[in-house]
Order: sequence, then structure tokens, then C-alpha cells
Amino acid sequence: MILIDHREFTLDQLRRVASMGEGVGLSEQAPWRARMERSRALLQAALVAGRPVYGVSSGVGNSSSVAV
Repeated sequence: MILIDHREFTLDQLRRVASMGEGVGLSEQAPWRARMERSRALLQAALVAGRPVYGVSSGVGNSSSVAV
């Protein structure tokens, strides 16, 4: 099981998930969880305010000006 937390997610871990089906989980560490919750709250506030968020409420790359 690969835990996602404050550490780097490596190419080897990506390969193990994509090619070998290794499981993925989210860390229960309180400081990391608090950071993720703050990030989610900022994203939610931007979306509620109607501000475009690259790759979330818009496309990416050449489609970045297209609302999704």
C-alpha cells in the first residue's frame, strides 16, 4: 500500500500502482490532513466565487480558456 502524504510521489510508486495494481491510501497524519483540508477549502471558495480554476473548471493546455 502506497500512502500519499507530504513526501514525493515517485515514478517507481506510479509504476507500481499503474502496472502492478498496488493500492493507494491517504495518510492519516494530522498536519498533512490539515494542509489538504485548507487546500480543498481554497479551491471550493474559488469555485463558489465563480473564479476559473485551471484544470478544474477549465480545460488544460490549448483548452484552458474553455469552461468545463
